[in-house]
Amino acid sequence: MVYIILGTAAFVCYIFFDLNTVYFRTKGGRCLFWLGCLLLVPATAGIIIRQLREGAAHALSPLWCLASLIMLGLLIYTLFFALPAAEAYSGESDIRRPVCRSGMYALCRHPGVLWLGGLYAGLFLALPGWLSAAAGIVFFILDVVYVVIQDSVIFPQQFSDYGDYRKTTPFLIPTAASLRRCLSHLK
Repeated sequence: MVYIILGTAAFVCYIFFDLNTVYFRTKGGRCLFWLGCLLLVPATAGIIIRQLREGAAHALSPLWCLASLIMLGLLIYTLFFALPAAEAYSGESDIRRPVCRSGMYALCRHPGVLWLGGLYAGLFLALPGWLSAAAGIVFFILDVVYVVIQDSVIFPQQFSDYGDYRKTTPFLIPTAASLRRCLSHLK
């Protein structure tokens, strides 16, 4: 249960980081994104270790572990390399900048949710148990709540053209057109 609490605290940090970036602009709030990461990573590692100790792995574990690693790679790429990470996670937002519309962000407005959901689904399939199931469900729901807040409250204030981006790019579920745009930017 402690791992689910740590992960939940991580998403609270992410939400307050974004609120601080747009509304409060305190120096102390600028570290909340990284604090969230420092909570979510050990929470996930703890879940993996506990499930391994309980002997949760099964015959298909290597395949699902690989799927989880691919999802983790996509999540890291999307959050830290498809965006200018230093700018995105500095916590400073004095001017409204244009939104990133290329690559992963042509696929949907919040592709990280897809990859995080895939990561935890793969972990559950590799290491089935109540903890991996509960954590995956809770973290996925919290991530969806987080991006709903971003989409409706934070990003319209942070990005100068977010309204237009909303009209052209799906929220979470990619379309054939958004997939083509994404792939054309990755070439």
